[in-house]
Amino acid sequence: MSKPIGSRKAATAYSDIDMLAQHVDGFDAQQYFDQQVEVETVAAAQRWPLLARVMGCAALAEAAPAVAVGPNGGG
Repeated sequence: MSKPIGSRKAATAYSDIDMLAQHVDGFDAQQYFDQQVEVETVAAAQRWPLLARVMGCAALAEAAPAVAVGPNGGG
């Protein structure tokens, strides 16, 4: 049995879609795709290409981000 996630970890434990589903009645998170993880993974692979190659994610290091990313990493 797992313990509930504390308030400090909740922001990093769930995607934006999952958090929205927790607060809006009738919102089905399974019907939506959250691109946040994909964008962050590509950015990390580009930041650390050697690590990406070691982990078998070399293609991600050359991939362009799927959305426009601002100078501070935000869209």
